[in-house]
Amino acid sequence: MTLIAVWCAEERLWMASDSRLSDGGGPLIDEGVKIFELPVVCRASTAPSGFFADVYFATSFGLGCAGHSLIYHQIHANLLPLLRNLIGIQGHVPSMADIAAFTAEVGTRYVQSLGHRRRDADQVRLLLAGWCPITETLAAYEMRPRVVDALMRFTVSQLDLSTPHFVGDHCDRARELHDGIAAADLPGASRDRAPLNVIRQLIEDTNMQSIGGDVQVGFTVGPTFQRAQTCRPIPGREPKAAYWLNAICTDDLPLIGPCTLGLMALISP
Repeated sequence: MTLIAVWCAEERLWMASDSRLSDGGGPLIDEGVKIFELPVVCRASTAPSGFFADVYFATSFGLGCAGHSLIYHQIHANLLPLLRNLIGIQGHVPSMADIAAFTAEVGTRYVQSLGHRRRDADQVRLLLAGWCPITETLAAYEMRPRVVDALMRFTVSQLDLSTPHFVGDHCDRARELHDGIAAADLPGASRDRAPLNVIRQLIEDTNMQSIGGDVQVGFTVGPTFQRAQTCRPIPGREPKAAYWLNAICTDDLPLIGPCTLGLMALISP
């Protein structure tokens, strides 16, 4: 499975996870994407053409996924074109609760289409996090499949962000580690980033077969959610090199025509 954390700190909402994908036989790859940006775009009709070409609202949320990677990758792939093409009346926008309910419905349709071919679909967990444009607050929702009237459906629950929330494997151990790190509040392992250091510790623990690879992280920047790369030291190279997932050193990637990458990077021990 995996481990994902969502929490509020430093006036932001954070989401972090490991990058290992596993199956029943053990680890498959250590470069799996588990935290996604989920853009939402609303358009209104443009007179006199009548086409819905006037973008009056655009934002992005974070979507964290644990469990069956094939299922959650397909759910995200389906959500992308759908949520980027909403039409409405100028000034009318969906709340985060609306987006969570829609995400759950898309997840339900996909899981039900699999039927008996994927009896392990109930292992999937989705986390939606970001800034709600209606309540003007940071919020997070968890979506998980449950049997309702003999059918598998994703149900939605809003999370209490007064404490960090962990989803996936070894959550009890994660909470135990978090309490210790937060209480110590040491330089380089502050209380605000304790969930991040919990995931780092579990990645380094060789007994945790389902958690590994590298830390991936995203956080809110104003009203939007953005993924960030991580920086870590490489022998003989200063400053620290920036990595996207476990395998791609973005410092070594070529230009894209006349442009270069402008990803934010999280610099921490």
